[in-house]
Formats: sequence, structure tokens, C-alpha cells
Amino acid sequence: MRGCGGLVAFDMDGTLVKLESSWLLIHRAMGTESDAKINAERYYCGQISYDEWAKLDVALWMGRDFTPALRAVEAVEPVSGAREALEALRSAGLAVGVISSGLDLVLRRLESLLGFRFDFAVTNELLLDGSTLVGWKVNVPFHSKGDVLLRVTRRLDVPLSEVAVVGDAENDLSMFRLPVGLRVAFNPTSPELEREADVVIRSESLLDVAEAILDWCEDDRT
Repeated sequence: MRGCGGLVAFDMDGTLVKLESSWLLIHRAMGTESDAKINAERYYCGQISYDEWAKLDVALWMGRDFTPALRAVEAVEPVSGAREALEALRSAGLAVGVISSGLDLVLRRLESLLGFRFDFAVTNELLLDGSTLVGWKVNVPFHSKGDVLLRVTRRLDVPLSEVAVVGDAENDLSMFRLPVGLRVAFNPTSPELEREADVVIRSESLLDVAEAILDWCEDDRT
């Protein structure tokens, strides 16, 4: 196969892992889901910023034994066909990475399970001292994935026309609305994202996503 070049930016929660939300996973494990729902409602109503939302959520866990959350993360599994799909894309010459407003703990779990190190990965971070949460860092605000992708493409010197994006939810819209080469909605939960997509794939396997990307890659270069 002739090398493709370019890059693929994946969402993580719901796209690469069988998980609705990294944040929700931890809230459930830590028994803070009810308080988290109140924080989310305040964000969606425009009462607080994303940084404030993250601060309020993390405050529910700060200084507490984080072991229940770490155990929950250890139960996270990748979607079917993830390893094979990612390796096929890399073998074709594409840089493969993650842009997620989810959490770095889940990213590390995913890379460990797959034995696959992403070429780039930008997530939000939780800072631990042993099994105690001591801080956090917001790298990907909820509606800012597009801005993050632009920074990644500039750093890697890849034109947007050679970028494929893969996601499933509302917070992937900012990536889909950039003039990228291919937009793949994978088992979309957002009708708006589905409308923005070039390709909609409903499947249990990420291999179907890889096939669509490789077809685009080859068609674009022939």
C-alpha cells in the first residue's frame, strides 16, 4: 500500500473505549454522581465556564482516597477491533492520535491494553499523589477540540485537507466543522454531528472506521 501521510484524530470516550464519559465513570465510582449532575446543569445553562465546571467536579474528589476510581478505570475496555484498526492506519503512513475532553487515566489504560502508543494525545489530566487526587489540568475544554486539533496540525505540519476526524458526540462538532479531509461519525449520539459527517458508521468494530479512512486516503491520492 502506498503511504497516505496525514493524520487521524480520534475522540476517546464512546469512540475508542466502551465508555460514555471518563468523568461520569469516576463520579459513579466515587459516589458523587448527584452533585456532578448539578454542576453539569449549571454549565449547560451557561452559569459557569468549563474550567469552573471541571474545578467543581474535581473538588468532589480532592483529598479523598481515589482507589475506587482507579479500580473503575481498570475495568475500561477498548471497542472491538481497536488495535487492528489503529495499526492499519499507522501502517498506511497516517499519524494516529486522540483529542478528548475525557481523562488521561483512561488514555493510559487504553494504551496499556492495546500495546499502542498514540502519535499525539491531548486529554484533560488528573494529578495524583499515590492514591490521593491533588490537582487537575484542563487541556481540552468541552467545545474546544477544534482549537486543539488546529494546534496539533500546525505542530506536525499537516494540512487540514489531509486530516480525518472520528467522533460520536456533540463536543466533537468543533473538529467536524473545520475544513478537514474526512469526518467520520462512529455510532453517533448527536444528530447534529451526524449531519456534519461525510461518513456515518454504525458498527461494533473500529475496523469499519479504518476501512473508510483508508478508502478516502487512497482515493484522495489517486
